[in-house]
Amino acid sequence: MQKLNLRPFELRIIEDFKSFLGGKAAPRKGVWIRGHLEVEDFVYGMWQRWCEFCHEAGNLGAPIEMGSYMAFKTYVWLLKTRGLVFPTRRERGKSSRPKFFRTYYCVNPRKLRDPLWLNPFAEYPSWQAQRKRGFPKKRALHGKPGRPRKYFKT
Repeated sequence: MQKLNLRPFELRIIEDFKSFLGGKAAPRKGVWIRGHLEVEDFVYGMWQRWCEFCHEAGNLGAPIEMGSYMAFKTYVWLLKTRGLVFPTRRERGKSSRPKFFRTYYCVNPRKLRDPLWLNPFAEYPSWQAQRKRGFPKKRALHGKPGRPRKYFKT
């Protein structure tokens, strides 16, 4: 396997990952996507480059977890709903099925400094806050509570 030429923003991500204790909470994916999408790309192309970057980062002593393709795709969708990235064009994929298209994305230049790049989930309410208030009571699925359910007619 050939060695990947790391770009300056990728080297910064690796250094930040190494310097942060534990490395789990250091923002990586959103910052990487922001740096990568200076030039437009489609999701699977980003995913391939992300996997190569994670592998190379592991070789350099920063074991960044790459996650799954579906998680990456969901992350790009979340960035799109927040307005951080936007689709630039669509083209037919390399499939024989006519309904598959590649959507190319680019960074929204007005939101380069937005803090949502570090954590796009920040606007969603936390389940821990819901736990403090108390989860809603489960409703009885069948019949009334405390009353035995009749399975057979007699």
